[in-house]
Amino acid sequence: MPWQLPSSYVAASDLGAEDDVELFDPITMLEPPRPAIDVEEVRVQNLRKLLKLSQDDVAKRMEVSRSAVGNFEQEESHVPGRLASYLAALGYRLEMYAVRQDEKLLLK
Repeated sequence: MPWQLPSSYVAASDLGAEDDVELFDPITMLEPPRPAIDVEEVRVQNLRKLLKLSQDDVAKRMEVSRSAVGNFEQEESHVPGRLASYLAALGYRLEMYAVRQDEKLLLK
């Protein structure tokens, strides 16, 4: 059976200002829901556990051993390149900022 739009789909051009509906977004429809994380600081292993992933799951995605993932999670500080790879395996990306007083710069 070919893929079809959900029966609740409404074209944006059919909506008026008084309509309060959620627009169909095919990208978010394909992504699995992620748990909401409302914290300022989280350890990497706690993030993995919130996502219900095992060290083996992450190791396969990173193409490293499970023990390498375990050792990485226990480190007190992380090398940015390895942290970026770990976060990518969890479906995130690493962004780094330089912050001074009222200024925040995204480092690229």
